[in-house]
Amino acid sequence: MAEGTLHRAIVSLPGCMCPQDEPLHERVVFFETRLLTDHPVDHLQKLLALAWCQNTNGWAKRGHIYGVANADDLYDQGLSADLDARLLELGSNGGSIRYANPVRVDLFVTPLVKIRMHEVLSSIAEWAPLGTNAALQAAAGVPELLGRLRQAATAMEGSAQ
Repeated sequence: MAEGTLHRAIVSLPGCMCPQDEPLHERVVFFETRLLTDHPVDHLQKLLALAWCQNTNGWAKRGHIYGVANADDLYDQGLSADLDARLLELGSNGGSIRYANPVRVDLFVTPLVKIRMHEVLSSIAEWAPLGTNAALQAAAGVPELLGRLRQAATAMEGSAQ
């Protein structure tokens, strides 16, 4: 589907970017790199810095970016009969597969990939149980870890000043 290497990541927004009624807001972010790179997280941090007008240095270290996988791995590990739907899988529970909620998906991809991803997102929205913030947390298995990482980062930032 992609001209380069397609990746997916979960991005947990820092508090200053979260909607007021959601202290924890996560996005499923798709992005491409030219080649299969050893540093897709670095690429994504730079991309998000430009797209979201934020200083994203250290986001991965602070737990804001996690679950980075390339499309081949998602295809191999997925459970859906529809291969493209595997890109949007967040996990499974009791035999039911949870998918990313299309309103929480960001696409930083080439135009042809974007067209195809919109088709997949539209079809998923029609028939699949959609993930929520809680589903993203459960799929990643790190809700408490994220809180601890944020506390540690805040403490480190405070001691650095």
